Amino acid sequence: MISTAIPSEPSMAPDMAPAADPSIPGIKALREAIPARCFERSLLRSLSYVARDLVAAGVLFYSAVCLTRLDAPWTITVPLWVLYSFVQGLFFTGLWILAHECGHDSFSSHLSVNAAVGWALHSVLLVPFFSWKFSHSRHHRYANHMKKDTVFVPNRKPSAESSPPAPTFMERLVDHDAADMPIVSLVTLVFHQLFGWPAYILLNAGAGVESMTKSRRGETPKYKQSHLDPTSPVFTAAEGPYVLLSNAGLVSVLAVLYQVAQSLGYRNTFLMYGLPYLWMNHWIGTFYVRARSQWQKLMFVQWPSPTSTTRTPMPLTTTNITGHTKRAPCQRWIANLASLAATFSMASSSTMSCITSSRKLSSVPYPPPHKWISN
Repeated sequence: MISTAIPSEPSMAPDMAPAADPSIPGIKALREAIPARCFERSLLRSLSYVARDLVAAGVLFYSAVCLTRLDAPWTITVPLWVLYSFVQGLFFTGLWILAHECGHDSFSSHLSVNAAVGWALHSVLLVPFFSWKFSHSRHHRYANHMKKDTVFVPNRKPSAESSPPAPTFMERLVDHDAADMPIVSLVTLVFHQLFGWPAYILLNAGAGVESMTKSRRGETPKYKQSHLDPTSPVFTAAEGPYVLLSNAGLVSVLAVLYQVAQSLGYRNTFLMYGLPYLWMNHWIGTFYVRARSQWQKLMFVQWPSPTSTTRTPMPLTTTNITGHTKRAPCQRWIANLASLAATFSMASSSTMSCITSSRKLSSVPYPPPHKWISN
């Protein structure tokens, strides 16, 4: 049984409605309005979803192995690789979400099954399952807390009497609302969609200043805030062994990918696994940002003191946090479309580059796909 509780922190009241509008029902009232059958967890149905996505991903992977041996001009192979990477990225994302449900123990009523399935699925996607689970549980516990939330904490507008240092390049890159030029916004969006998730895992990017269990973020080097470090202050001492177990899963998958690269080539391995992985990063970033933006339209939570359970609702606008005005709906749509187009363009250019450069290796006698997979 994996416990993600944080005993040292106060818990929120189960039926606390926003103080600004007491007519809004609390969590308890909303939960009681949902039919009981909606809370029943079926292990068989959950495993059927896993099997469905694994079979689909396996079929697509086999087709990609066949595609590596297709002797056709780039005008045919590049669109095929882009199509493959996009569709495979969708199934990667589906498996990521199933492991996410395992992390919340909503996959089934069996905690050991949830831990095993989540660890296996997330490891395949190069996600440290238990490491993510621990920090993610704190994210839900302190969602929208300006200091204790573990992800997507926006930069705050400096007070008039303070003189904060100018933001670094990485800080401006993480906070795309602070970018004043469209080109910078586009580059920032691409960074968010493709590398935001790895940056969170490796550097704890986007976390609040008081989100860690042992120290403040500013007092700890960024490399020590990694989700891969069992001694990181992101985790408690009891969580350290599970961080090592998460790392073992990543090492195992990387070893398999290395063997695949030895058999099919590094470029083909990137096309088969790397491009769908980037698409998965894109969708994860999209889901997280969209989900948070819907909640942030209602309120932004702040705790007056570490020992208080009273939350003060505050209408969230970009002006409250960064000093910039909120984007109009058309601007948000343009930003979303630009992000998707940039991701698609990068996938296309990466595919074309790999295809072109791999022409030199076309004479390498790769084993037939069915023999390679059977081995």
